[in-house]
Amino acid sequence: MNKATVVTVLAAAVLMLGGCGGSKEPAGEAASSAPAAGAPIDGCTETATEELYVRKLYHCDARQANVYTFDSKEARDNWWKVAESTGSMKNTEGDTWMEVKQ
Repeated sequence: MNKATVVTVLAAAVLMLGGCGGSKEPAGEAASSAPAAGAPIDGCTETATEELYVRKLYHCDARQANVYTFDSKEARDNWWKVAESTGSMKNTEGDTWMEVKQ
């Protein structure tokens, strides 16, 4: 399964989990424009995403990883429940971000 298919499946599955908490609503202008504190995004490219719970997505080709940022730990955890079920492998995480292998 290619990455685009995994992301599509992930987005659809997260939409079905809508009652599990979290929100796609922005936490405010400052929160939506700044990366999550401590997120390892140096050398990464911000990429548009419509994934539920995800504030921003960064492709880090040199590390073969993606960094996802979230508005809260709850949003991060809800997103991970679905991502893990699709075979995604976590590299590292912070309170409001997660790095996942590409």
